[in-house]
Amino acid sequence: MNGQAKYRYTGDLTLPVPVDGVTVGAPVEIGGFFGFSQATVTAEDAADGEEFTMKRSGVFKCETDASNGAIAVGDAIYFDADAVGALFSNADGRLVGYAASALADAATGTVLVVVDIYPVTTAPEAIEDAGGLDA
Repeated sequence: MNGQAKYRYTGDLTLPVPVDGVTVGAPVEIGGFFGFSQATVTAEDAADGEEFTMKRSGVFKCETDASNGAIAVGDAIYFDADAVGALFSNADGRLVGYAASALADAATGTVLVVVDIYPVTTAPEAIEDAGGLDA
């Protein structure tokens, strides 16, 4: 082996199915990974060691809650697996992407969300509060 890494990533990741199974198109969070299931696999199949493909980047239509204020294009979108109703919002959870469409204040509706493998995880305010990038 020559010690060189070989690029093998296409934005999809094959993982073992969680114990509850997965549904095609549904958001899935496993440890540090977040994405959308590309297949439906039952809990019974999960017990048999089945795998599924997770799409980790792209533009997805997500049912989103804007009760924390209107969502504008470019706003951060968060995922909360424990939320009741809409799992995506502009307030709480894990940063998963940025809005590519808008949603009125106090509304719940579909927002296009650009999900990337490496979303920015530090808010600009936090960088500034820490003394800026030169600190």
